[in-house]
Amino acid sequence: MPSGKTSFTNIKDKKVMIYKETKTKNDLGEMISIWNPISETKLWASYRSLSGSQIFEAAAVGYKADAMFIINWRNDIEPNMIVVYRGKAWIIHRVDDLEGYKSDLKLTCETKSGTNANLLRAYPGIVL
Repeated sequence: MPSGKTSFTNIKDKKVMIYKETKTKNDLGEMISIWNPISETKLWASYRSLSGSQIFEAAAVGYKADAMFIINWRNDIEPNMIVVYRGKAWIIHRVDDLEGYKSDLKLTCETKSGTNANLLRAYPGIVL
């Protein structure tokens, strides 16, 4: 490896939670979103912020991205789910199964903020 350059390794040394949205009716009959974890326990993951060129590449194919997580392969991860790491939330825009080998999943994500600040309000400690 050339001097001064680093590569992104698949060392899964971070713990994340992933949430899936479900729609339900409240007591007034209105449709509301409920965000539930897909797993009872946190998942091991690699995390890194994307470089400027990777952000530009994502924009070129039509989605915003500023972070990447790599987790062990699962068949229940989909775009628009939420990854929470260190109290911060990211929306999953792309799920890459790395050529179908069923060993890892690469999740390309965008920081979730602004108008959806109450998205996961039922889960304390999550900042959106």
